[in-house]
Amino acid sequence: MPSVYYVLTLELCFVMLLSLASSTSGIVPTDRGPMPTDWTPVPTDDEFVPIDGESIPTDREPVPTDGESQPKDDFGLNFDWYQDAAEIRPLDALVFIGETLTLYCSILESAGDVQAAEVSFVLTPKIGQPWTLNHLVILDNTTAYTNITISESFQKHTTAECMVGTRSLRSTFIYAEKPIQAIRKFKGVYNYQKSIDVTWELGQDYLDDFNLGVEIDWLPYSSPENSSRTLPCSSSTRLSCTIDASDYHSQDVLFFRVKVFSRKLNKRPPAEYLEPLYPTHVTSVHSFLVLENTKPGPPVNVQVINRTSTCFWMTWDNPAYLIHCTFCEKEYEVELVDDWNTSVIKQVKQSLNNTADNNLSVHRVISVCGLKANTKYTVRLRVRDKKSLWSDWATTEAYSEDSRPLSGPKVRSTNYYKGDCHLNKRNVIVYWTTPDRESLGGTLTRFQLNVANKIYSLPPETRSFKLNLSCSHSHSVHIASFTNAGLSLIPSEIYVPKDTEELTAPAISGFKVLEGFNLIVSTSLKNLTVTWDNVDQRDVKLVFYMCQENVETLACYNDYIAMEVDAAVGRIFLTNVPTTQNLLGFALQQADGKKRGIQWASCVYQSDKVPSKPTGVRVAPGNKGGTLVVTWLATPCSRTTKVHIQKYIVYICLSNEFSKSAESCPYTALNAQADSFLAENLQFNTKYVVYMRAAGPEFQGPLSDPISAVTGGEKQKDSTGCSVTEKQMEDENQDKKHIYIGLIVTLVLVLLIIMICVIFWKCRRGY
Repeated sequence: MPSVYYVLTLELCFVMLLSLASSTSGIVPTDRGPMPTDWTPVPTDDEFVPIDGESIPTDREPVPTDGESQPKDDFGLNFDWYQDAAEIRPLDALVFIGETLTLYCSILESAGDVQAAEVSFVLTPKIGQPWTLNHLVILDNTTAYTNITISESFQKHTTAECMVGTRSLRSTFIYAEKPIQAIRKFKGVYNYQKSIDVTWELGQDYLDDFNLGVEIDWLPYSSPENSSRTLPCSSSTRLSCTIDASDYHSQDVLFFRVKVFSRKLNKRPPAEYLEPLYPTHVTSVHSFLVLENTKPGPPVNVQVINRTSTCFWMTWDNPAYLIHCTFCEKEYEVELVDDWNTSVIKQVKQSLNNTADNNLSVHRVISVCGLKANTKYTVRLRVRDKKSLWSDWATTEAYSEDSRPLSGPKVRSTNYYKGDCHLNKRNVIVYWTTPDRESLGGTLTRFQLNVANKIYSLPPETRSFKLNLSCSHSHSVHIASFTNAGLSLIPSEIYVPKDTEELTAPAISGFKVLEGFNLIVSTSLKNLTVTWDNVDQRDVKLVFYMCQENVETLACYNDYIAMEVDAAVGRIFLTNVPTTQNLLGFALQQADGKKRGIQWASCVYQSDKVPSKPTGVRVAPGNKGGTLVVTWLATPCSRTTKVHIQKYIVYICLSNEFSKSAESCPYTALNAQADSFLAENLQFNTKYVVYMRAAGPEFQGPLSDPISAVTGGEKQKDSTGCSVTEKQMEDENQDKKHIYIGLIVTLVLVLLIIMICVIFWKCRRGY
């Protein structure tokens, strides 16, 4: 037992000695290499006071007690138990680009058996790849150093590590920065009787401009450098200074001193580690002339006192500075911007520098012309003394008056539709679009149509009009626009030719419009595929029309949309068309001026529409035995139902097979234009059930209601050897019997008359 206590006592003493050694391990022995005698410890980050919310990066981490755990610092560097096994001098140095820093690494006893020849420096930027400095100057077995020239490739924070192999003995920061320069673009403004505001920019873009400080002071009439007592700004930032200045004279001159300095002055190493090439602060002095930088207040009571369709007359009150300035040469600038921001009208004039003008607060009336009619303008006005700054803008709004429209609404020569002629009269519909702003010159109040010595007054929202005109004459339809200022100077004209003057060839057939939808993109837009039979005639243009149909058939509710293509193309494809554009058609126009008006499409369809049951279906026996005739109302394509029928299918079933499905019965497919079908080779005197359906591009429609009919009988020969049916033979036999009976009755009557005549004659003769 005593031996056990003895061992425990020795171990306890050994632990205490280790603790004492670790607490003094940071002391550098004097025989470990040369040390600067006047080096003062650099303040720690805790001693650095942040300015304006500055955040200080942590450049020291506690040394982990567990040798296996290796936490990382802010720059991704590994710490291990080997940290603080050396001393780096200087710590956390601020160095300007172009300067050379001498960096020492002294190995401590705690590093163990490590020689200075094994040491290298590794420089790691905050962003990027590290690089190694291997060729160091060896002072002795424990100290090595290297000279690092700070280039433009350095970032604001670079970590320098004293390394042995892959292990870090100690690390420090190198704060790189561009040489400090004086400020630039110093300027200011004297807001009359309010304040003086001066601003500037830093001399360059620094690596870490947040750590640059700016101080500013000022004096009137003399530079702050010549006085120990200067004046501060009422409020300031790093890039501006404001002085409360309610009363300054135009002859006054102010001097501002601006000092730019680094906030990391405590990071600047002493001379034995760095030969400084640049100062840590730069001071510049700037003068401010009140007269040249005076900014008057904006003009007040800006008014447009008179206006026409092309001109404004304006007046305003001058600001106080210009009223009291007896030597000012006043100048004003007027700027007008229309409500579409399409034009800016500027007009600059100078007022006369005389006593009468200077003493008047109200400026004389001026005019600004070159305006658009019936246009809302934002009127902006600013004033100044010619030797000083412009005031802020004062604004008001005004409308120019209406003017007479230059022309009627926009039309195309083919903007008409002709209906069928009846009793030398036909319906003609003409179409037009909304007049543009430039030609209208005001608010549209109505349209006026003049045709065949008749005048029609129409509401401003009208975009088409139906007329009843003679078929045998051509007609010119004139359309004029009205505003509050009157009738358009030139009306629009649509010439409607008589039939003999219209373009007759080529004949466009098969004109169809397929509507497609992308419901994922939008439910209010559609795509159109327009096709027609190819026309081998290059000088003919097809004008495709579309609009929203009005309540009245074939009339446009809104502006039509038209596009022109060669008729020989045979196809056009349109995307993102509003679904409201439901009236679609085409017109033709030849190069020589001949034309044909709009023909509205009857075939507008959607491929996924299911056809309905065929209508008007009838079935009757054919003229021949064993045949049936089926008829129906053919509607191959309809723009109202949006159904395109590609074929009709007719099913002929025996009556005893009617209960079976349609596919089990014989059927015949017919083209969409067919409206009748002759079913042949059927059984004689047999009852059949007929039903049919229509088929579209994608789907077949439902079956029609069944209709039954009986075929004719067996064939026979007549007296001439011709083939007839049994019913026809029976009818012929009946006719023969009737003829024979008639002949016998006639003979009997003739004989009876003869006998009566003979008896009467004999009686007269006395027989």
